[in-house]
Amino acid sequence: MLINHKVIGEGYPLVMLHGWTLDHQVMLHAMEPLFEKRSGWKRIYIDLPWYGEFTATSIYSQL
Repeated sequence: MLINHKVIGEGYPLVMLHGWTLDHQVMLHAMEPLFEKRSGWKRIYIDLPWYGEFTATSIYSQL
C-alpha cells in the first residue's frame, strides 16, 4: 500500500487530513498560507484511501 503524501517544513509534526471527495492538494492550498510566517511546524498532507494518488490493493472499504 502506498500512501501519497507531501511533507513541508520542520519541527512539530502536524498531519493534515482532507474531507470527503477532496485530496491533499485542497488542504495544501488552504493551509499553507497560514504557515508563511510561522516556523517550527512540519506539515504532513496525506491522501486518504481512494483519493488523489493513494494506491491500496488490500483495503476494500472505508467503513
